[in-house]
Amino acid sequence: RVIAVEVVPETAERAREAVVRAGLQDRIEVITGYSTSAELPRVDVVVHEIIGNMATEEGLAVAVADLQARPAVVDSSALGWSIPQRVETVGAPVSLNIALPPTEDSGIAEGTSRVIRLPFIPPAATLLGEPQALEGVDSDE
Repeated sequence: RVIAVEVVPETAERAREAVVRAGLQDRIEVITGYSTSAELPRVDVVVHEIIGNMATEEGLAVAVADLQARPAVVDSSALGWSIPQRVETVGAPVSLNIALPPTEDSGIAEGTSRVIRLPFIPPAATLLGEPQALEGVDSDE
């Protein structure tokens, strides 16, 4: 049996519809809400997908800590109770020599943040330091 928890009501409803279309309603249940406040049945394993660009961006650490404090839901002392067991954000200073002045064409307005997240691994020649762990969540800790 699979229990899915989805916070966005429209997405949860679409998931339920997909379960019915697949004929799996006797094996898959979709609960709407946050796992930290929803009434959850007893489970053997928890599979997380709440990992953003940063490991804890979508609340993974809070969800893991909540489940560890709820032994009626899952035995967090059991090996392999959480998948993934560990997630980590790694970062390194880089020089990409990108100049983005605030102009009408750049999409950057005066006075706004100049932080840019790049969705790729920069070439080694651009690294100004060694990659290091910035944050991590380990379900066994």
